[in-house]
Amino acid sequence: MTRKFFLGCSLLALLAAGFIAYRFFYRTPPIRVEPRDYGAHVDLHFLGEYCIGVSDLQLVDTTSGKTVWRVHEPKNTEICEFDLRAGDNDVPPSPTFQLHRGVSYDLIVTGNNGTGRYTTGRVRLQL
Repeated sequence: MTRKFFLGCSLLALLAAGFIAYRFFYRTPPIRVEPRDYGAHVDLHFLGEYCIGVSDLQLVDTTSGKTVWRVHEPKNTEICEFDLRAGDNDVPPSPTFQLHRGVSYDLIVTGNNGTGRYTTGRVRLQL
C-alpha cells in the first residue's frame, strides 16, 4: 500500500515538474498591452524591468491581413516599450506608419522568452 502510494506521488510530482518545465521553456516573449486614452502602451520587458531582446516586431491589420509595420532585427536599438495611437506613429528605428481607431491589429513579437530561447507571441489590440 505505501509503495503504491509513494510511486503514485512520485509520478504525479514528475508530471507536474515536466509540465512546469515545458511551460517555462516554450512560453512566448512577455507582451503587455495597456489601453490608454490615446491608444495603447506596449511593454516588452521581462520580469517588468529587463529588456532582453526582440528580433522581430510586426503589426498586422486583422481585416485586410496586411502588415502595417515591421521591424526586423532592430540593431543598436532596444525596443522594449512604445506607444501606439490612431494616426501617425513613429517608433524608432522604423519609418512612420499609420493606424486607425476601431481597427483590430495583431502585434506579433519574436524574441527572447527569458530562458534564452527565441519564440513568437501574438496579442490582438484595438485602438
